[in-house]
Amino acid sequence: MPQHQISLTSPTGHLKLIPPNGGDDEAVAVLRTHSITRRYLQFLPERFSADDARIRREKLAEDERWMSFHAHLQNGDGTTTFVGMTGLYDIDLVHDSCTIGILISPEYHRGGIATEVLYTLLNFVFEDMKMHRAKFETGADNVMMSVRQQRL
Repeated sequence: MPQHQISLTSPTGHLKLIPPNGGDDEAVAVLRTHSITRRYLQFLPERFSADDARIRREKLAEDERWMSFHAHLQNGDGTTTFVGMTGLYDIDLVHDSCTIGILISPEYHRGGIATEVLYTLLNFVFEDMKMHRAKFETGADNVMMSVRQQRL
């Protein structure tokens, strides 16, 4: 299945979740290799290029068990800024369930971005896709995400 064409706007209008695109490949590479990102996701590689991001993006676009989004912050001048990525994986249409992942650029941590991204995605999962279950996990050392999970 080719990459979806679904775009989601957060309730505040500050964020858009858009289909992954080549224009974000460099930002994705930087995010996946950032030292703070890797502190919590130690399985991520130390080196990951924009070409690696392109290859991964194209591969996931063909996997019907994945639906990826890039999170973009709306700027006052009408442009957007890449702030992270999120998506669904292990999509199971028989049991109407999925797993959710999120990765926000460290420079946007503690600003409510992750909460807004997750709210927007969960709304899509339960209201539009009519899923019955969505799960996400984090490490015990990721205190801020653990607190966020308890609130959701």
